[in-house]
Amino acid sequence: MGVDFRIVPTWAHMRREGWSAERIVARFAVAVPPIDAVALARSCDVAVTRSGERRPLLGLTVVDERAALRVRAREAPADERLMVAFVLGHLIVGPGDALLPEAALRAGAADDAAAVFARSLLMPARLFVPYARAFADEPPLLAEHFGVTVEAVERRLAEVEALTDGALDLRRVAGPR
Repeated sequence: MGVDFRIVPTWAHMRREGWSAERIVARFAVAVPPIDAVALARSCDVAVTRSGERRPLLGLTVVDERAALRVRAREAPADERLMVAFVLGHLIVGPGDALLPEAALRAGAADDAAAVFARSLLMPARLFVPYARAFADEPPLLAEHFGVTVEAVERRLAEVEALTDGALDLRRVAGPR
């Protein structure tokens, strides 16, 4: 058996080719959550650094096909994963002008697409669905397992159920949480 010389695709290649979050997770052979969004971003040629400043997202710089992202050093791990995956979503599926500062005023649809991408990246259906079937009524447990926030899990549960037209039967137990 020879050495595998496959080229690791960059975020720019993934954008041009229309890669989905699920395809990225499969390409990098991620099999167990939580998914390390920083390592995944770095593998896609996005330089990620941490800063001691207080703002959660300190900056994204894109020059040609090179991207650099600065995040807050003491960010909660779940928030950092979501932030990095969200930015990766903007780079890969968002409209190009969403990366420009003036686009922040009209970024609603691009933000929605990037948020769905981030949740799909961190909770890919092939990993998420088996756990969701067993623990749909326990979002905090799913959040801990996938290393994301409870809000992200609740949105992902709704997305997965919508994608399958309710075929997964992720009925949740009503009651206090």
